[in-house]
Amino acid sequence: HKVFAKTLRSLAKEAGPKAPLCVISHSLGSVIASNYFYDLQENPRKKIISKSVLNKMGDTPLEKDETLSLFYTMGSPIALWSLRYPNFGTPIQFPPPKLKKHWPNIKGEWINYFDKDDVIGYPLRRINAAYNKAVTADKAINAGGFLTNWTPLSHKGYWADNEIIKPIAKSLAGVWRKINK
Repeated sequence: HKVFAKTLRSLAKEAGPKAPLCVISHSLGSVIASNYFYDLQENPRKKIISKSVLNKMGDTPLEKDETLSLFYTMGSPIALWSLRYPNFGTPIQFPPPKLKKHWPNIKGEWINYFDKDDVIGYPLRRINAAYNKAVTADKAINAGGFLTNWTPLSHKGYWADNEIIKPIAKSLAGVWRKINK
């Protein structure tokens, strides 16, 4: 959480305190990102977040999870993580409730990419009704190269897959156009 808070603080300084935030996460990184935003939404500035993390956090809308506009999870084990909780837990509020206050023209999207051969990444919308509402879409893709896309090694192939790169780039460009009219 300290690294995440420090990175968001740096990003807020460079991109602006209200910049629309896009998080692209893979595997355990998707759990870490989701958990960080969940903690902010559930108990901002309270005991759930340690003092050492609070010391790294700033007070801008970007750092307070008010501008998370695009969230992409790839090969995410959130479905496995959710087995720890009754009714499979609660996702982050997505889009964040205050997004419209800062960026009324941005709808926001949480796209979860998974490969059926990946034993770590799973669809998220089917976890429960809350995830079905929060996650915009689960997109099945065929990650990896010729020798890996049909095996569990497909888990390493998300970052270089055009079925992911092109739609994310298109969404980023769309947000950029909306905020730079």
